[in-house]
Amino acid sequence: MGRSKRNRPPSARQPGAGYRDDRQDPWSGDPEYLGELVDPRVLDGESVLTPEEVAEFLQVRVQLLAKWRSAGKGPNSFKIGRYVRYSRIELLDWVAARASERAGGRH
Repeated sequence: MGRSKRNRPPSARQPGAGYRDDRQDPWSGDPEYLGELVDPRVLDGESVLTPEEVAEFLQVRVQLLAKWRSAGKGPNSFKIGRYVRYSRIELLDWVAARASERAGGRH
C-alpha cells in the first residue's frame, strides 16, 4: 500500500523533488526503481531477521543481543516501528569480520 500524500515528507509530495533524478517517485513502490536504490540481496523475503532468529543463529541468548545493542556492540540492528530487526547480510558480514579477527590474532 502506498503512503498518502499527507504522510509523505514535504520533499516527496512533488515527484522528483529532492531525489537524484526525475525518472520515478520512490514512494510508488516500483520494484525496478527500488532495485536501483537498494542492494538487491535485501529485497528477498528472508533478509530481515528477528532477535530470536539471530540469537539462534549465533547460539547466544536474546538477552545477550539486547545487552550488546545497548552497549553499541554486536551486529548492527535497526527498528521497524517498535520492533528490533537485523539485516541478514550485515549479520553474515559481522560474523565473517569476527572470524577473520580471531584468525588474524592467532598467527
